[in-house]
Amino acid sequence: MESSIQLLQYQDASVPMFDPWLVRVVLDLYDVRRFEWMMIAEPIERIWGIRTSSAEVLEILSANGRLRRCWWD
Repeated sequence: MESSIQLLQYQDASVPMFDPWLVRVVLDLYDVRRFEWMMIAEPIERIWGIRTSSAEVLEILSANGRLRRCWWD
């Protein structure tokens, strides 16, 4: 309980918190290696064994200003 109270002092609970390693790898694959965002989750899971999804990749890229969300009707 005490650790969750401390976390709430620094982290907005309404915003998903991603592992810094995952953020770094996603940004590297997108910025440096020029992967399409839809193709990033599969090699992360295959090579490093970290479970992720394209939705998480999209959220990381959006949160870091790499992509803008666009809704189609």
